[in-house]
Amino acid sequence: MKSLKRSKSSGGLGEKFRRIKAKEQRGPPVITNSLLLKKLDKEKLDWNRDFQELYAKVVERCNSNETTTKKDLERSIQLRKLAAQFASFAEQVAVIIIKELSLPEQQKTLKPVKMGGVAGGEKYIACGIFFKVARDWVGLYGGDSFACKAAEHELKGTMAYLECNLTGIHFPLMALIRYRGHAVLAQSFLPITANTIVYGSSDQGRTIHNDDPQVEKQMQVAATTLNLKGHFVSTRDGKKCFLCTPADLEVHRGTDKCFYMIDTARLFPPAAPLKRPGRVMIDPVVTPKNKHLYQLLRPELVKKSATPLSSDAFSKLGRDKQQKEHNQEVKETTILLENTIIPAFAAYLDKRYSLSSECKKRDTSDLHLDRSLNSLSDKTPESASFQTLEEEGMPVCLNIGELPQIVREMHMHGINIRYLLHVYGLVKEEKMAKLLLTEAVARTIRHQIEDIWRKLDSEDSEGYIQALVDYLNVLFYTPHPDFWEGTLFRELLERFSYYRPELLESNR
Repeated sequence: MKSLKRSKSSGGLGEKFRRIKAKEQRGPPVITNSLLLKKLDKEKLDWNRDFQELYAKVVERCNSNETTTKKDLERSIQLRKLAAQFASFAEQVAVIIIKELSLPEQQKTLKPVKMGGVAGGEKYIACGIFFKVARDWVGLYGGDSFACKAAEHELKGTMAYLECNLTGIHFPLMALIRYRGHAVLAQSFLPITANTIVYGSSDQGRTIHNDDPQVEKQMQVAATTLNLKGHFVSTRDGKKCFLCTPADLEVHRGTDKCFYMIDTARLFPPAAPLKRPGRVMIDPVVTPKNKHLYQLLRPELVKKSATPLSSDAFSKLGRDKQQKEHNQEVKETTILLENTIIPAFAAYLDKRYSLSSECKKRDTSDLHLDRSLNSLSDKTPESASFQTLEEEGMPVCLNIGELPQIVREMHMHGINIRYLLHVYGLVKEEKMAKLLLTEAVARTIRHQIEDIWRKLDSEDSEGYIQALVDYLNVLFYTPHPDFWEGTLFRELLERFSYYRPELLESNR
């Protein structure tokens, strides 16, 4: 009987097991940032072309009176799938950008590019996507968190224009990525250049365009829909140009002959900077600057204003003889919001609580609120009315789970979340007041955690986890009066623009 010889190449079963075990211990192969970018670049789609084609077909069918077909549903699904793919690609690249923010430029996998102004933050291009890092890198906002807010407004402004169903005006596919306290706005790369602008300004008002009648007509349509006021804008050399948008919004005639709109962050007018007698000044933890860039009126309030409002009110870009008139109109709307709408909303919350305390069903005849509010200037706290989002018969037992609904109702009636403490100071029911204060404190804590994360330079996740643990220990495990009654309290007042801190003393 022939003896069996072990093959030299096989190494035996023991050797195979050792190889498998060593491979398991090594784990999966490490993919560097450079390799990941190359992989994504190979798999990228033509985001702008695919989005414009699909979106145009979906909108065309939605605007027609024809019955929805199976093909229409398939297109809608394709559009959602494309948006999800875009967000996935954008997120992976944004994570690389954020992890390498503290590195010298020569050491970064993806180098920043010089394009346009400074308000949007540092710019990057990768995988057919244009990225803007929302950082206060030139001291324009007074803090990175306010720059993040401006990025949110750009996304909201684009959505507002999309809902206007403008003819011949195109928009980029967009996503907002948040990671380690930072915000990155991603847009599909558009076929535009510095020389393709036909409407608005791309150089902080040095030159202003209104060069295409078709674009001007659509901007007027949008202004009517959004209740925005057309106004003259003067260049630095004194030339005037009539716009229905903020001066720094841009419309380009791309190299593909399509019109593209970008930079919509200041679409809606800013809240007026009101002087309040008897305001108690505090030592702020944060020092906001140029609030007209991010403390804007909500679109719901602007649409219901009795007078169209100028996007460039209280802005240096809105240089015009009628600037005082534009500012006064926005000021009156802001006063109406604070002195009429917010007190009426607080009274509504008290009434809502009086029903919820007995766990009754909502009586919509009691809580019916007029949606129209066509002439807000005629409303008083006693006569202003509101309508909730829920249907008749929904239970209203008050608990912390009601907070998202309360926030939605604030927004629906044109009240910004920064007025949360104003509402808190006006409600009479103690449980409702503490519920609102809980939401305000939670949002302030989130801002503080994000501020801590933004200051870290580590690429390793462990450093961010440890920073969060340390903060939560100070917050809950070993609470210190100087923190709760000092740092947190001051930032709470500043974040929510609150001017009556004496009302918070009992709940410190």
